[in-house]
Amino acid sequence: MVDAAWYPDPHDAEQLRYWDGTTWTEHVHVPEAVPPPPNGQPPFAQPPPTRQSSPYRGRGVNDIGEWIRESFKMAVKKLLPCVGLLAIGVLPWIAVAAFAIPAISGMRIANDRLEGFGGTNAALLGVAGLLAIVAMLWGAVVYLAVYFVLHEGHRGRSVGISQSLAVGRRRLGRLLVTYLMMAAIVVAALAVLGGIVAVLLATVSDAVIVLIVALYVILFPVSFWLQVKLAFIPIAAAVAPAGTGLIRLSMRLSNDQFWPVFGRILLLGVLASAAMVPIQIMFAAASAYVADAVDADGSAAVTSAGFVVAAMLFAAVVAAAMLVMQLFVASGMTRMYRDLGGPAEG
Repeated sequence: MVDAAWYPDPHDAEQLRYWDGTTWTEHVHVPEAVPPPPNGQPPFAQPPPTRQSSPYRGRGVNDIGEWIRESFKMAVKKLLPCVGLLAIGVLPWIAVAAFAIPAISGMRIANDRLEGFGGTNAALLGVAGLLAIVAMLWGAVVYLAVYFVLHEGHRGRSVGISQSLAVGRRRLGRLLVTYLMMAAIVVAALAVLGGIVAVLLATVSDAVIVLIVALYVILFPVSFWLQVKLAFIPIAAAVAPAGTGLIRLSMRLSNDQFWPVFGRILLLGVLASAAMVPIQIMFAAASAYVADAVDADGSAAVTSAGFVVAAMLFAAVVAAAMLVMQLFVASGMTRMYRDLGGPAEG
């Protein structure tokens, strides 16, 4: 264990950084002259690892105010390229709608039976289904590209839409493989748990009920733990060097600072929800206005162009607010990944 003191900063040899005995802190100091280390070698280039410590060493997630400010600033700064990426991601869904809407409009339910399904409509739905798969894969490419743009922004670099999409296409495979592995593990775990619960339920008794409740009490915090430990998988998929195990990397990043990371993820959710409260109030007010404007016979009394324009503007405001908050959340997670020392290519 290395004693708490000022040491040469492993990331900047011209300044000192305070080591608190466990990890590097945010406190730096630029002396008139950095004292030379003994024998010309630094006391340690990185803090000595402990059994539970992460091998990835960033500056940590100490200053929550700076983290929020920088995350929001980067979300706004990269708004235009991210909006462009998301717009590109929507394009395949337009093709899906072009096939699905005519097919659905040609079908109806009468006497509890589906009529009109078959022939041309069935073929259109089949094409729409195949296009939906392509659209979801393309959405994952865009998803990775947005994380890449935000991460490079936090590194002080600027990348174009075409470059970020190329990165997303190149790294889609390892994200899909990782998620398929996770899905297989989840399915296997659910099958085992389902079998255990089925066996327990076969003999209904107070003891069995207590066991089932205890099982739920144990699994509930475990699920939160896994959400934190696996939260960096998509970011790592977008920026980590080739050959990096995404699950292992994500789980090890927060080894030293699990609770600060958990708190920040929770805070992101709270801030995103709080930012949507005014939008929800506006939506409720608009819904009440429309309800009051409908005649008793069910016909709408409000048909003016002004109302249509107002509805479109309201939808645009909602979409913009949701977009900014989603980018803020993505920027916050990306900033945490970088602060924790998550590895990046290039």
